[in-house]
Amino acid sequence: MIGFTIYPENSQTKTTMKNTYTNFKPSWLLSLMLLIFSIACNDDEGSSLNPAFDVSTNTLDLGNITVKTTAIKSMSVTASDLTEDVIITVSGDAFSISDDQNGTFTNSLTIPAVDANTAGTVSVFVRFESETTGDITGSLKITSEIGEFTVTLSGTVETEKDPSLDVSSTTLDFEDIESGTSAIKFVTITAADLTENIVVTVTGNGFSIADTEDGSYGNSIAILASAINGAGTASVFVKFSSSSTGDFEGELTIISELDADKKVALSGSVFENAEASLEVSAEAVTFSAEPNTAATKFINISADNLTEDLTVTVSGNAFTISDAEDGTFGSDLALAAADLNGSAEATPVYIKFSPTDIGTFEETLTISSTELDPGKTVALNGTATAGTLYFVENFDYDADAITPAGTQEEWFALTDPDTEGWYHYANTISPMTLTEGLTFTGYPGSGIGKAFDLSGAAGGPGAFRDATVEDLSNPTKDFYYAAMVNLTSVTATGFGGPFANILADDGVGGVSWRTRFNVRVDGNDATKWQLSARKDLASAAVYSETSYNNGETYVVVYKQSPATGDVSLYVFNQADGIPATEPVVPDAISKEVVTEMTPIGFILRNWNNVGDGSKIDGLRIADSWATLFRNE
Repeated sequence: MIGFTIYPENSQTKTTMKNTYTNFKPSWLLSLMLLIFSIACNDDEGSSLNPAFDVSTNTLDLGNITVKTTAIKSMSVTASDLTEDVIITVSGDAFSISDDQNGTFTNSLTIPAVDANTAGTVSVFVRFESETTGDITGSLKITSEIGEFTVTLSGTVETEKDPSLDVSSTTLDFEDIESGTSAIKFVTITAADLTENIVVTVTGNGFSIADTEDGSYGNSIAILASAINGAGTASVFVKFSSSSTGDFEGELTIISELDADKKVALSGSVFENAEASLEVSAEAVTFSAEPNTAATKFINISADNLTEDLTVTVSGNAFTISDAEDGTFGSDLALAAADLNGSAEATPVYIKFSPTDIGTFEETLTISSTELDPGKTVALNGTATAGTLYFVENFDYDADAITPAGTQEEWFALTDPDTEGWYHYANTISPMTLTEGLTFTGYPGSGIGKAFDLSGAAGGPGAFRDATVEDLSNPTKDFYYAAMVNLTSVTATGFGGPFANILADDGVGGVSWRTRFNVRVDGNDATKWQLSARKDLASAAVYSETSYNNGETYVVVYKQSPATGDVSLYVFNQADGIPATEPVVPDAISKEVVTEMTPIGFILRNWNNVGDGSKIDGLRIADSWATLFRNE
């Protein structure tokens, strides 16, 4: 504010004022007035506000209560830039308000503008309580500089119900536990219409309680009345644990608004830790198998009082273990203590011996846990021996033909037949033609020597070679025959015809045909052919469902089973290769029973069933699948 002083009128004064006005410059006065105007304008702009106010709801239902209970719900007030306080009042005897859920509730509430602006959102709590039953309404009025807001309040008061409480059992017996271990049991509390919280306490050494099984155990817990009224039940878990031995007693007390507390008697016994025990049915296990096959045996494990699981391991690669005979085998296995302790039946551990080469194998099976010192060991001994390879013919000769050593009759006349030589079969003695050998990756006779040429006229030269071995007369042993075969074309149809045979001793100095290589052209495709399992000249030919390509080399395997009389056929192409173990299902099988099946060798001859250029190579006989494909 600029003030002016008025002086008395006299000459001196006039002179002084004159001088003053004389020195007063109009330009200076104008500048001062503009400055004052500018400041005033700026002050007006800086104090410009935009007050805002809102309420979260216009109705609030407090729900159902009884005459002795209360309900509290909240709503919110949102404000900004207020210059005046907010006044909130409530009507209706059953309702009161507060700015704190646990504060003092009254019929009016003032929210300072600065508090509302600073918080942005302010909660208002409404409490509902009444001794009058029925539906009750009220209202809440909020007054601010923006205007008035009204919130309708409602609630229902029901007649007071008598609280009820019960417990599922009055005793809890933990029986016997080991020292240092624990046991957990629980009781169920059923309650309704409580107005006060429940307190549960426990007394007695060794006993503690929690509201969840994996919760924090102590001497007391609280159960909210609202929680148990809503759920209807609550569980109290009791843990019994002690490092001391003996008999223990305790008591669970359930304290509520009811006149009498509920009691649960607790009892249990603790005995000294029993020493862990472990028994194994064998100290050593011995196996035998051929390379690339497997033999399985098992040991039994019995245990008691274990507190930790067992680990079973094997050393080396020749042995693997599993908990099931048809399970997954590996180098280690876990056995649960709970499954072993006190079991009436021993637990088996299956051991598989799977050698990949000939030799002896010594490894160790170890059963251990940190509580067992020492654990148990089982010596594993395996011997991998090959079966007998009775016959190999790779036609590894310098000459391009085989000249038979004599006729079939001359061979029969020998007192000590030359099992290394070929003899003429049928017609006059003439050389047997050899041609370029066959190859098949993975077959032991692949690429060695030459092949037997099946070209020529029907009924032409043929030859047989003896593989007489005493074991071949064993009536219970299986025998396997293999050869590489490449047929340029096939002329036989219908029942088909042979291009090779497996011979058997007829018991009277002669030979009989057993297991014929019977072939026929595929009736739907002349570039393909089919092979059969056929036992002898009188038997039916059981053909494979698969057809094979002209000009492609295959490995053909026949299996004779003298014990059953079965003959099985397996045919493998180069793309799929030869499996390490015998397939479960053969390509064809002949099950006609024959009274005699004592094999002695091969006979090779063209019966005019295959085209020129067809050949057979790599003839083999063995008494096991693995040995059949073993390199000599």
